Amino acid sequence: MITAIAGFGAVLPAAASIEGSEPLDRRTMDESAFEAFHRRTARLLWSRLYRLTGNAAKADDVSQKAYIQFIRTADATRSEPELRAYLYKLATRIAVDEWRSEERERAPRWLPFAATRSAHDDTVVRSGVEKALGGLSVRDRAILWMAYVDGANHQEIAAAVGVGPASVKVILFRARKRMAEALSSLGIGPEVLG
Repeated sequence: MITAIAGFGAVLPAAASIEGSEPLDRRTMDESAFEAFHRRTARLLWSRLYRLTGNAAKADDVSQKAYIQFIRTADATRSEPELRAYLYKLATRIAVDEWRSEERERAPRWLPFAATRSAHDDTVVRSGVEKALGGLSVRDRAILWMAYVDGANHQEIAAAVGVGPASVKVILFRARKRMAEALSSLGIGPEVLG
C-alpha cells in the first residue's frame, strides 16, 4: 500500500490541468487537509486500482501519480464527494493511459462475484468471469466494477472516467454487451450465472 505523500510544499501551481480538462481556478489544500483526505481515501483508491490493474505495484504507482496530480490540480473549496470523484477520475485516466502505452492488456485478479454453487461450478464460473473481464478494456472493467460492485451512480461514474453523465448509460450498455459476449464465447450464459 502507498504511504502518505509528505512535504508536498505550501506553494503549488496556481492552475494546472490534466489532459482533457479545464484549468481550475482554485485554492490549494494545505498539508494537514491533504493528509486527512489521503487517510480517508488511500485504501479505497488503492483497492479500486488494484482491481482495475490486477497488479499491486501498478496500483501503488498509479495511486501515487494520481495523488501527485491531485495535489497540483484539486480545488480545496470543493466538497469531499467532488474531491473524491476528481481523484478517481485522475487515477482512472492515469491507469488507462498507462495501459494504452504498454499496448497490451493485463489479466486482473478480480474478486469473485458469481453466486455460490457446487465447488466445481463455482470454480468454472469464477475462472470464466476472470477471463472474460481480462479480455475487456480497462475502461469497460472500471465502469462495470463501479456500477455493479461499488454501486456507483451514473454521476459518480461519469466523474471518475471523464465523460458526460448522459454518456454513462450508453457506455455501460456497451460494456455489459461486450461482457456478455465474452462470457457467451466461454460457454457461460445467464442460466449458469443465475
